[in-house]
Amino acid sequence: MNNRLENKISLITGAGSGLGYETSKLFLSEGSFVYMCDINPIDTRDLLSSGYEGKFKEIILDVSDSLGWEEILAVLKADKRDVSILVNNAALSNPETRWDLVNTSEEIWNLAMSVNSTGVFLGMKNIIPEMIKNKQGSVINVSSIFGKVGSEMGAVYHAAKGSITTLTKAAAIQYASNNVRVNSVHPGFLETNMTKKLHSKPGVREKRNESTPLGRIGNPIDVAYGILYLASEESSWVTGSELVIDGGYLAQ
Repeated sequence: MNNRLENKISLITGAGSGLGYETSKLFLSEGSFVYMCDINPIDTRDLLSSGYEGKFKEIILDVSDSLGWEEILAVLKADKRDVSILVNNAALSNPETRWDLVNTSEEIWNLAMSVNSTGVFLGMKNIIPEMIKNKQGSVINVSSIFGKVGSEMGAVYHAAKGSITTLTKAAAIQYASNNVRVNSVHPGFLETNMTKKLHSKPGVREKRNESTPLGRIGNPIDVAYGILYLASEESSWVTGSELVIDGGYLAQ
């Protein structure tokens, strides 16, 4: 434990599993108090047994719901805590979001965009003003390698993650004078609950391993360390950047 985030207050969306949960654990180990937000109840038994009782708070949040974000602000005010680190990680990826453009329904388009894109917008819209008041903050928006390049499937996922990439740069420029840094992280293929079903299909895991120069699908902790860097003071001169953590996939 290096206390790289000592006395920092973090808010992480999609914190119930996968990358969000791993990032929450890492932030706790580095001294941050963490608001763990997820649309589903979070199993925190592992955190409690690790000695983190009283160092985090779970909040049920649908990131696409503006009223939910207003409730977040009310909780922060009641707790008398100011968030200095925001990790917009919540995402929706299921078989229906992986259709090509023509076969993507308008309903699925709107649903995926509301979580993967609007959720990031609402997170920044509500939390950045608090950071401006305190003249400091770090926002990390989780995009994807597919927010930078296209593929044969997943039109709406590409669109949503791509919007995060450019929205991040806009926010970075708009709030740099307030000492609020905004960066995006672009994970490659990861082993998470969200990808478990996809990776169980014949040939998918093998294809992804083979297409990654380092020869394996990544684990959430591989990306969480990059998020930690952007959250810490070690990246105090970094804003508007795209941190790609993909085992070399985009270098090809």
